[in-house]
Amino acid sequence: MNTSLEKAIDWDLILKNPLRKVDLPKERKRKYTVWKREEIHRFLQFAKDEDLHYFALFFVCVYTGIRRGEVLRLKWEDVDLTDGTLHVQRNQTYLRGTYSYGSLKTESCNRIIKLDDETLHILMQNKKRQNELKLLYGPQYSAENLIFSRKNGQPINSATLAKIFNRIIKKSGVPKLRFHDLRHTHATLLLEAGVSLKEVQERLGHSSIKMTGDIYAHVTNEMKNNASKKFSEYMQENS
Repeated sequence: MNTSLEKAIDWDLILKNPLRKVDLPKERKRKYTVWKREEIHRFLQFAKDEDLHYFALFFVCVYTGIRRGEVLRLKWEDVDLTDGTLHVQRNQTYLRGTYSYGSLKTESCNRIIKLDDETLHILMQNKKRQNELKLLYGPQYSAENLIFSRKNGQPINSATLAKIFNRIIKKSGVPKLRFHDLRHTHATLLLEAGVSLKEVQERLGHSSIKMTGDIYAHVTNEMKNNASKKFSEYMQENS
């Protein structure tokens, strides 16, 4: 049986939290690399010289900010040539040696992206090349109707894509980055061009504007400084 002193000590221990003064580790934000406009143009030129089909894939990623799994499962039915839009609605998954369709990360990932005329032109050129390959392969060509595929229409292996991506980076001499950083590059340049944070959020398929703001805080801070400077300059005009 505990003595009164032991009871007092036990009670005192319950009242005091030994972790109260411990500093919790702060969440570490992952750093990422982005390309400047001239580096993008250089990479895409080398990609075009290397392989027109992969050039089209890289071009679409740079100009839309689409994820790798999303771009690898785009179908031609997702492109609306009249409205100039691209509907992102599925993701590529890999299970037991087979590539297949999978659900998107969140509901907000299911989105419609507005395309510029140059991107639409690149896609149509790619469609023309695929039609030629369909004639060449005949019934052996896959019926999946993927926008980006192997020569026989089958899904592209993500490891193969990464290998080609890194090879072109090395040849072009641009800074090395991850494939996902094409998405960061797109978003960063959008913000630098003056596109609103809300528009960037919707284009990338982020679940909230706060998420977008947290990821690109360094860019938005620069935008705020520019806004302050522009306002000051405007107020001083004709004063």
